[in-house]
Amino acid sequence: MAEWLGKALQKLLQRFESARDLTKLPEDHILRQFFFNSIFYMKYSKWLGLIVYLLLIGVCFMPWTYHADLQKFFTGFYSQNNVYGRPGKYFIIFSVISIVLMMINKVWAKFTHLFFAGVIAAYALKTYHLYASSYNAYTPEKQWGLYALVLLSILSFGIALFPDMKIKDNQNKG
Repeated sequence: MAEWLGKALQKLLQRFESARDLTKLPEDHILRQFFFNSIFYMKYSKWLGLIVYLLLIGVCFMPWTYHADLQKFFTGFYSQNNVYGRPGKYFIIFSVISIVLMMINKVWAKFTHLFFAGVIAAYALKTYHLYASSYNAYTPEKQWGLYALVLLSILSFGIALFPDMKIKDNQNKG
């Protein structure tokens, strides 16, 4: 009975001329749908991930902080007397592993990629805290490379969180 009433009401509504406009999509809705499909469903996540990881590797060579008392820039590979270590080396290793795992189309690779992206994000936050913290009542001047490091590592985690993978349904329907 309810189904019959619903169909009858739909037929009555479709008699009006404005009801035909409900099936058309406005241009801004089409643009929003394209943006939603390409970004949120990560249709191009492998390419976007490749770009993010290559930028992350490049950021390791950029200046992260400037220390006016030493008159030197610190990067991912240089700090005075190697006091902060060389975190750029680990970012490059983890980024290359993540690129390889991102290209493998297996479920175990996606979970392992998520793990490595989480390690990269956590290590980037730790590195940010290490490089930006004060010592001997002196605070170094943060450069844009340090901010880019944190932003790209969080983006890499987001890419790993939403992989582009179709999972086949192997269950028997019967």
